[in-house]
Amino acid sequence: MRLSFACFFKKTVNGHIFRGKNRLVKPVSKQAMIRLRAEYDLQEQNMLYLRHPYLTIEESFGHTKELGKPEAKMARWKDYDLEQRRKPHITIEERLSCLKIKDAWD
Repeated sequence: MRLSFACFFKKTVNGHIFRGKNRLVKPVSKQAMIRLRAEYDLQEQNMLYLRHPYLTIEESFGHTKELGKPEAKMARWKDYDLEQRRKPHITIEERLSCLKIKDAWD
């Protein structure tokens, strides 16, 4: 009875709170406008960097070859032991060894 009485005085919208005809619309505040302006400025700065990159496509092509990264990656992959990549084989006896108290039957 008490719970239904509290729900009777509930002051929310019908259905989903942020969708539909009876949605709850937040008022626009000055703080929200400042935050949105800062996000737009940051996005515009990022787009400027993307439009005018530091290196051209020709300059940036193959820059990791001099560092030797692909060769180092392949060498690390070849040196990695095959047995380390796979999980060890576990038998049923090893799984159920915790249940064994003593070997002799009563």
